[in-house]
Amino acid sequence: MNARIAKALFVFLPYVGWSQSGLDSGPWPTQDHDNRRSNQSGLAGPASPGTPYLIYDAGSPILSELVVTSDGKIVLGGFSSQVVANHVVAIDSTGKAVWPTPFTLLPSNNESPIGFTVDAAGRIIVAAHDWPDIPGPVPVHLYSLLPNGTSAPGWPIAFPAMYQPPAIAADGTIYQMDELAVLRALRPADGSALWQRHLAGFSQGAIALDSSGNLYAGTDGGTYGGNGLWSFSPSGALRWSLLSDNLGTPVVSPSDVIYVASQTGTVYAFNTSGVARPGWPFSSGASPPPDGQQDPLAVGGSGTVYLKTVSSVVAINSNGTQKWRFSPEGDGSLSPVVVLDKDENVYFAFGNTVYSLTSSGGSRWSVPLNAPGRLYLGASGVLYVVSGGHKLYSIQVELSQSCVAVVQNALSVSIGGQLHSLSLSPTTIQATFTPNSGFTLNQAAAICGFTNFDWEQIITNLPDPSPFIQNPDIQLTSASTPFNDPPLGGYTYCPNVGNGYPCTSYPFYWNPNTTGTPWSLDTYETTPTTLSFYDSPADPCLSGPFGIPSWAYLTSPSIRADCGNSTAPYGSHLDFTTQLVGILPGGILAPLPDKWTWTDTYNGTVGGIATTASFLPVDPGSGTGGITITSVNSVQLNPVPSSQVATTASGLAYSRVSQTFNGTVTIKNVGSSAINAPLQIVLMSLTPGVTLVNATGSFVGNAFITSPLLGTLGPGQSSVVAVQLRNPSNAIINFTPVIYSGGLN
Repeated sequence: MNARIAKALFVFLPYVGWSQSGLDSGPWPTQDHDNRRSNQSGLAGPASPGTPYLIYDAGSPILSELVVTSDGKIVLGGFSSQVVANHVVAIDSTGKAVWPTPFTLLPSNNESPIGFTVDAAGRIIVAAHDWPDIPGPVPVHLYSLLPNGTSAPGWPIAFPAMYQPPAIAADGTIYQMDELAVLRALRPADGSALWQRHLAGFSQGAIALDSSGNLYAGTDGGTYGGNGLWSFSPSGALRWSLLSDNLGTPVVSPSDVIYVASQTGTVYAFNTSGVARPGWPFSSGASPPPDGQQDPLAVGGSGTVYLKTVSSVVAINSNGTQKWRFSPEGDGSLSPVVVLDKDENVYFAFGNTVYSLTSSGGSRWSVPLNAPGRLYLGASGVLYVVSGGHKLYSIQVELSQSCVAVVQNALSVSIGGQLHSLSLSPTTIQATFTPNSGFTLNQAAAICGFTNFDWEQIITNLPDPSPFIQNPDIQLTSASTPFNDPPLGGYTYCPNVGNGYPCTSYPFYWNPNTTGTPWSLDTYETTPTTLSFYDSPADPCLSGPFGIPSWAYLTSPSIRADCGNSTAPYGSHLDFTTQLVGILPGGILAPLPDKWTWTDTYNGTVGGIATTASFLPVDPGSGTGGITITSVNSVQLNPVPSSQVATTASGLAYSRVSQTFNGTVTIKNVGSSAINAPLQIVLMSLTPGVTLVNATGSFVGNAFITSPLLGTLGPGQSSVVAVQLRNPSNAIINFTPVIYSGGLN
């Protein structure tokens, strides 16, 4: 998992916040970022990037524009392992799937997604085209997906093939144009038509909206004796049409100036009334890159217009004069766009290099990347780049050394729980993060450029059958992994847990957007310097020893129904990866280096139900099995299964000489095969304030001691290990001994 994160660099240049009107508030909710098609984000881009990080490889061409939503999804499509590239997938910022399965477009006429627009409710409108292309006008569909990747009721609707995604007005009206340049206004509820107008030529770009909701569209009408730039009112009245030319996607400036580029690289400028602006048009002397979206322009909050051609990037003043020109080496036809961050820094690609310049044309940085294509700005400090047609990379600032010093190796992880029940292993896992060097959580977050810290948990293995259902009604199976725990929308069991507080915290573990509830992040900021983690998963569909079902499964008809009246094969287990993360401005997750992996075989219940993410302990006596930590910070461990080893702690005797409580822990091999030395005894959940005086070392905040045994511990053999514990407060001494074979550091 990528440990690089973004740290915003704030430079106070002019930025006018773009009204997203009917769009999602996410980092990049539609083609060219917004309804104005400005290609300017309201977030900072990477100031000094690290190495491009591959987060997703589609394996075949990504045909669509992608979008980045307010809940952290990256939605992209236009690929599959089949000839017909008809899938839509959603991934997170590290490339993990968000939806259990991709959404598949209808198979008729080779339907493939060509672009997306996300509305204010999080619905994803999917424009489709036939791919491979079928000559002539082809009927396909326009889709509306709910945030969880399922179809909205009443959708899709029949629609001719499209080249671009729609614009969405403040009232939710969907404006979409098909390839034959028929522009339609659609009701958001069911896609029924409000009005339609036929423009000259074929569609050449996406529809743009001004601050009054007026529409602007470009076509190649000049080829057919008509005009190429069209404007309509929100009610569908033709306001004007101009220019016998072939024109692409219009862009609208903050002051409602309309710009559009021709296929020969001429840029025109008009007022909203259709009157040409003085000093325009501007001739760049080169054609824009060939691209189906025909969107080579960007316009910044300063009013500067930026044009991408096959040979250069040109900045144009609002009066139509050239501000600067940058002409690097390399093929300029592969990457068709220029994008801007909130400070109007400029990002684009030529050849095998991605560049960033200041708004005045000064160099900021360049990084090599094979065949970069379209670019998008995601969370603060993250630039997404499609490479080679099928790979998605993120370019972002490396974790600063000051941040690394504060957060790295600052975790304590332990397991414990219901050893008095039928379970022979610990059934809960806890962790704490305490920033290094005495910093508080708030101080550490500021050093790292975060608003706060949280946890991210991923389920990497889920046995079948599974009792877990993602809201609203998505059955999770082994094929769903890996997925966030809790997933998008939470689980169906969550409203029944903790007095009705749902675990809708995706992509985080604790919810940073609520306060004072059992699932709120602030509940687990136990001190100004400590963030806590807790879980006690319980899957009653797992088999117990010798394949015998759990007590919960045998006695509860509802549990058996959840499991489909069958249990998972003997030896099945759930696998988890839990990681400390930062929260970037805008609520975006930033992975950090410290993480651990663990497995769970407990088959009882929590509060009488099956759970993965949980803040409640398991029901005593309802099951068997437990938790084992399997790696820390990518270092693989070798835990000895509880079925192979038995540990016995002696009584403790106090020594006045050493002022310690002294005793032994005996390890016995109760299995049928030898256990390799060295054997490490980790004292998990040791009573606070009690220390292991003769410890060999520390393992994620837990003292451990190495057995003196050399070679192997054969079946039936035992090893006795002396322990010395200092207990200055005379508290009752408790701990959970966990045995590992091999080294821990």
